[in-house]
Amino acid sequence: LSCLLGSRGRALVLGHLVAREGEEVTASEVAAATDLSIPEAARQLSGLEDLGLLTSHRRGRLRLYRVVERYPLWPELRMLAVKTLGAAGVVKEALADLDLEVAAVFGSVAGGLDTPQSDVDLLVDLAPGRSLVDLGGVVMDLQDSLAFK
Repeated sequence: LSCLLGSRGRALVLGHLVAREGEEVTASEVAAATDLSIPEAARQLSGLEDLGLLTSHRRGRLRLYRVVERYPLWPELRMLAVKTLGAAGVVKEALADLDLEVAAVFGSVAGGLDTPQSDVDLLVDLAPGRSLVDLGGVVMDLQDSLAFK
């Protein structure tokens, strides 16, 4: 994916945007979720905004970015990221903030045998103090991002 997008950093940012689709993200959040520095994450986000893929606004000292879902190439970029990162990579990214004891993808997706009709089999062990409500929103977002059930 980095060859197509021109840089590894842009590919990492795109993967994070897919996992957080519909949410606002900051450069520091992107940097924490990837191995990019905060300045590099900010540069990549700004570049994607210059291309029209993202919009941003300031809230205090933070610059918040959001995908422009009407961007003509967004559906294709999203699916390209999912195919390149794999569903397991997108799931891992989406679950990163939930403080899980254990998370595992199993079944056809984990084995690389998934088809467009496949579902994603996910096993999670929630940390103490977490509930299925915490997980529910993430699962619904993943269903939309991955086009899986």
